[in-house]
Amino acid sequence: MKLSRAVWFSIIVLLVWIPGCKQPSGPLPSGPLPSGPLEEEAKLVLEWQILSVEVGKTETISILAVTEDGSTDVCSVTCSGDCIDVDVTGSEISVTGVTLGEATIMVESGSGLSETIAVRVFDPMALMTDGLLIRYTDQFTSIWHDAGSGADDNGRYWKPVAPAGYYSLGSLGGDAWADPNGNKAVIVVKELNDSGALAAPTDYTLIWTDSGSGANLDGSFWLPIPPAGYVACGVVAQFGYGKPGLDEVRCVRSDLVSNGKAGDWIWDDSGSGASADFGSWEVECPDAQNSAGKAYLKAGTFVGTNSYSPPASHPALYVLNVHLPVVADVPETNYTPSLDGADEPELYTEAFLSKMVAVPFPLIYDAAYSLHDKVTDDSPEKSGLVKTAIGGDLRRLGSI
Repeated sequence: MKLSRAVWFSIIVLLVWIPGCKQPSGPLPSGPLPSGPLEEEAKLVLEWQILSVEVGKTETISILAVTEDGSTDVCSVTCSGDCIDVDVTGSEISVTGVTLGEATIMVESGSGLSETIAVRVFDPMALMTDGLLIRYTDQFTSIWHDAGSGADDNGRYWKPVAPAGYYSLGSLGGDAWADPNGNKAVIVVKELNDSGALAAPTDYTLIWTDSGSGANLDGSFWLPIPPAGYVACGVVAQFGYGKPGLDEVRCVRSDLVSNGKAGDWIWDDSGSGASADFGSWEVECPDAQNSAGKAYLKAGTFVGTNSYSPPASHPALYVLNVHLPVVADVPETNYTPSLDGADEPELYTEAFLSKMVAVPFPLIYDAAYSLHDKVTDDSPEKSGLVKTAIGGDLRRLGSI
């Protein structure tokens, strides 16, 4: 099996090629099928059974519909969902994306056959799955650093700058002198069509303040308190000692997360003389094997405790665990090998594109593009899929 890869700047599209039959050189034929005993039945074949289209763009779907005697059949097309506009011309369906969301197109032939097409209207900069829009930001605002505290190490904490309508899941922590802007990326999220995937925290619990440390800036760290059925996926760093606002972050519905683990150490206040101890660690994905078709996604956040030892558990030690959406799928009837004579078939035939699966870019090593190109829409090649496949290391996909 041959794997090729194309870049979608916030997500990578994994192309799965299945050998076994020859790909048609053009649209599916709209005229009568060849005569013969294998063709004496009504047929309805669609070019796609899952199709993705960007907002404001149009994709086409070819239809092959024939009656039992091999003549062209008539078809009716209905659509459920208001995120697309559908137009039928001859043997083609034109689908235009209107708003983000999902819809279903049903095609029925005069011979009583029916097929459906699942349509996803997507943002090329976001992973749309499980009622969420997930994208990344590499822009941050400094919140607090420990300069003047006398701590043995330097630490600094940052607020992610989210695109309009998106929320971070917590703050970013790092070395005091390393600027993360353009060098690190964290997840930001948006709820899709009131899915209930996200909720604002109901309050915050204070974890630590720099009181007594002598730091030049006052700072504090807070644990979001989620509503029932939701969890926090990180801690919030705050300038000063006041609580963060409830719109500072979002909590995630518990069925969309998995327990994470404490990862790399970020900073602790040892040597600072602060009134209480504080340590912080990155939130890392678990070691456990995931379910087929799903992926752990760490948000780039951290957890903090009143200890210098990493926690085995923590109320905000969670990572996203979401399905990797199939963004395009071809019906098996379009590529299943078949015999139309007594001659021995070729041993190998031309590879056929079967499925495309959206994969967040951190799961794939790709040195061809900078981090900024992958997370922003101001790249010169931002529109849709880059048509030229580029090489890369797919081994990090693991069980995906």
